[in-house]
Amino acid sequence: MRIDDIEVVVAAGRGVARSVREGLSNIFAELETSAATRLLVAIDVCHAELSAVTVGIFSLYEGRLNALFGWSKPMKEVSQRLIALGETALVERLKRMDLAVNTLKHGKGHSHSALISKTSAGQVRVRGTSVPFYPEGDVCPIPDLVEATPELLEECCDVIEATWQKVRPA
Repeated sequence: MRIDDIEVVVAAGRGVARSVREGLSNIFAELETSAATRLLVAIDVCHAELSAVTVGIFSLYEGRLNALFGWSKPMKEVSQRLIALGETALVERLKRMDLAVNTLKHGKGHSHSALISKTSAGQVRVRGTSVPFYPEGDVCPIPDLVEATPELLEECCDVIEATWQKVRPA
């Protein structure tokens, strides 16, 4: 296992976020003059891609931490190390992202309920709160409990990168 695998995963996530953001921009521009079904389906595909990649890179990060350090509960270990370093704000971001990813994977349950209580901060928008889940004019909302956006994927990359910088081997 190469230590720089995590940087590769983060770079891949950032590339997908950029690509999907550009794709969505083009789709919405085309929707200004067309209501073609293919455009609505394309929006759904973009949201599905964002969900899958967000879940995927976070899961890869957990797997890499397990492989490198032998941690059976990587997010708990990372949180404990960050707390010891006084990085409480980063711990909260990590917890929100962990809850968001678990909600994307599993739907309603403990993670979704816990995430609802943390919606006042960060990039995570959750259905089941007073925060409008879909922007006005969104013509084809995906029935996820967490809104998958390029910003969510970028926040996931930022959290992975920031936590990795604190726990990586010297």
